[in-house]
Amino acid sequence: MAARHKVGVSDTDNASGKEKKSGTKVGASGTDNASGKKKKSGKKVGVSDTDNASGKKKKSGKKVGVSDTDNASGKKKKSGKKVGSSDTDNASWKKEKSGKKKKSKREEKRNTDIKKRRRFLKEHLEIKNNFVAHRIRNATDATRDAAEARAKRLFVDLEKDLHPKGKETDSDPWFVLHIGPPKTATTTIQCGLEKNSLRLAKTDGYHFMGGGCGFERSEYIMPNGESTVLRSPLISDLNKPFFSREESTQFVIRAKKLLLHGRSVVLSSELFGSRLRSSGFVMKNMRNMLVDSAKGVGFNPKKIRIVLAYRHFVDWLPSFYYQNHLFRTKDQLWIGADPEMIRVPRFVDYADNYLSQWEKYQQMVTNGTKGRSRGLREAETASKDEEGDDDDAYDNEVVGDDVDGDDGGLLSLVKDRQSIHPSWWLYQLWSHYFPLPNQVQVYDMHSPMNMNRPEDDIVTNFVCNMLPTADQTCSRLMLLEDRKGKQRQNDQKYAQNGTKAHGRKFENIIHSDEGPEYDHPKLHAKASFMYHNRTEIKVGDASENAGEMAIRPSSDHHAVILIEKMLIEGDIQPFDYSKYDANFFAAHTGNFTSVAYTNELGSIHKGARKKSLIENAKRLLQEHDVRAPNENFFDCMSGDLERRFLHASETFMDLIYKHTELLTHAAEASSVTPSPESAGTNTIDAEKKLKAERFAQARAEHARLFEKNKAKGKYCDINLEKIKKNIPSLYKELASFSYKPKYTKFLHDLLPESMLSHFEALQQDQERWDKKSKASLEYYFKNEWDQATPREKEAIFALDV
Repeated sequence: MAARHKVGVSDTDNASGKEKKSGTKVGASGTDNASGKKKKSGKKVGVSDTDNASGKKKKSGKKVGVSDTDNASGKKKKSGKKVGSSDTDNASWKKEKSGKKKKSKREEKRNTDIKKRRRFLKEHLEIKNNFVAHRIRNATDATRDAAEARAKRLFVDLEKDLHPKGKETDSDPWFVLHIGPPKTATTTIQCGLEKNSLRLAKTDGYHFMGGGCGFERSEYIMPNGESTVLRSPLISDLNKPFFSREESTQFVIRAKKLLLHGRSVVLSSELFGSRLRSSGFVMKNMRNMLVDSAKGVGFNPKKIRIVLAYRHFVDWLPSFYYQNHLFRTKDQLWIGADPEMIRVPRFVDYADNYLSQWEKYQQMVTNGTKGRSRGLREAETASKDEEGDDDDAYDNEVVGDDVDGDDGGLLSLVKDRQSIHPSWWLYQLWSHYFPLPNQVQVYDMHSPMNMNRPEDDIVTNFVCNMLPTADQTCSRLMLLEDRKGKQRQNDQKYAQNGTKAHGRKFENIIHSDEGPEYDHPKLHAKASFMYHNRTEIKVGDASENAGEMAIRPSSDHHAVILIEKMLIEGDIQPFDYSKYDANFFAAHTGNFTSVAYTNELGSIHKGARKKSLIENAKRLLQEHDVRAPNENFFDCMSGDLERRFLHASETFMDLIYKHTELLTHAAEASSVTPSPESAGTNTIDAEKKLKAERFAQARAEHARLFEKNKAKGKYCDINLEKIKKNIPSLYKELASFSYKPKYTKFLHDLLPESMLSHFEALQQDQERWDKKSKASLEYYFKNEWDQATPREKEAIFALDV
């Protein structure tokens, strides 16, 4: 083995002074080494008797060839300090010698994940025990054991449970991946799947692994015993080399175990449709994670189904516009930035830009300069209005980075998803990497696939038509839908007669049924919106009762656009801090609580952060009954823009309905099994008729939806000048406010120079400040505002009030 290079030894000496079995040490000459054997006395050749006498290796660690001075300070003690090495070297050597190595970030994350999972398992066990106790609370001594056993059988035990399909498990299990896209009722479907997760597992062998009915980054165990997959980390993992993933590894391990037990798996996240990179490398990683039996789960490719939803473009675009600009109210995004770059655009301008990008891309494909998009040339509504577009702008906007260069069917697919209908974009992308027949399925979120059941909700529609062999859960959901329909009919009947309906409520009818209570609200974790004690849930801007589907309804940005316009044009002035210096607070020493004092100051100075200004604008708009599409206050789409908007939406509808299997599946779901004598030609004719009926239904629904949204003012924007002219009192009240940001939400490096002196006056620590632990400010407000000095009050007021 090559000698280790030591400090203070020349290359020449080192070359001839290799450390051999004979005990020769670096630092002895070649001549000395030749005749310098190591004796029992420990005396070494090349070292004088005097040196040797004082240089023996004792317990103190003194070494030969080290001076007394060095040796005195360089003894090898228990601390592990080494002779002739620097303090830095000694410190690192000591750490290595003691065996206390610093844990890597990966190890720390793994330990944290283990602790979290243990906590989740403990919570799930408590839920199970509490549910069992609840079930046997009224049982007699004679029935207690049977009631307890019945309650325990409600839960999933892979090792003990028989497969619900029995002998049918000879066929491979299914894997169903629901990929969105955004604003297509993904949250509603996820909440419905969690609500029915235990029933799906116990009666159909389907295990829902998330995302659950909770916030994106919340992890917990669902009633079926499965921990929700954190979708964002999983998407991030898929962009990495296969061997370095962690979140996906956990998914693979669990999914493989379910596969070995013959269980099907459902996974749902719109992030697969909005954030997963479209490169060939990433998409093949995704496919390999599912199909590769060595490094992945090993699902049968023929039993993999990718599911995506379709929503009419005239309804999807305003909803996506609202969601895409929902979090623009933060002061830290507004201060120090170009307002024109970050302000919420008017919907009319947003739609015009979106449509212009689509029309440009469409024209290039139609002219043959951008490849051939499947079905686009044949679409009846292909646009021919735009000519002479600049092709260079899209030279790199294609999905063509497949590692094998096999991108043939995707040459026409733009990378910019915001210039095309997302459902059509996703269908083309995922069909390329999952090309088997019926692997990629599209369902219509506007109406059930089965035209004979028009009242079925979207969860029933999804379970019955997108989850193969989930027959028991489907039957149960349809039964509940039928009961709800009868309940509605009875309510309408009694309402028409002016009498009160009698009998049990629908909820009582459901829970009084015999059989396991798979959908009982007490089975859900606290982190879930389905948790039974949650009196109110909040998703986006929606507040709903617990147990209801968590839906994020679209709204408008009229108040935001109004305030941003007034801030940019100076109608709302920046706050004047000069009036509220230390002298002001020295003179105002009233005995106020923090809240009362803050409110009094607010009523005096009328300074408000951006979020508060927007809330005031919403309130005033509502009080003055300012509603779209009133032309006295709003600007709406022009006739030309309406035409283009409808034109694009009809094109996407044609592409989805005529060039996917949507119509075929709708016809299959709506058809009645024919008798043997009527099979054959009649069956084909019946299928064609059903397809034609479904497409006509879709076109009628599309036209109705456009007119409905138009009447509701979804295609309009508020106009500040019209507000000034027609409601001057509303404008004057908003203009009476001043803009006073809440600087405690800012990172230290983003604080304006005018605020740094206040930061220093409070002697805040930068690291703690950036970690959002504004303990000092909160402490002053809650406990010792009156004890703060006038200068400290000035600083607190400037930064936080």
